[in-house]
Amino acid sequence: MYDDRKFEVVPLPIDCDKYRIDRDSSKLKDGAKSLIHIGRFDDVKNQAFLIEIFKEYIKLVPDAKLTMIGTGDTWQ
Repeated sequence: MYDDRKFEVVPLPIDCDKYRIDRDSSKLKDGAKSLIHIGRFDDVKNQAFLIEIFKEYIKLVPDAKLTMIGTGDTWQ
């Protein structure tokens, strides 16, 4: 699959268990979609566009939830 090319697996620097959603204690309904953005809040990451797109998405999927995790210059 990778021929003779060398590659390196870079471990995920996020502790995913820290952000795991307990559906029993969350406000998510069974089958609801949960979208999670983890990253630095910065103009170049364009989280404002993500929010605009999500406004349209919840018209199609009303039970969807968006969680944004991070810090940065544009965090409010």
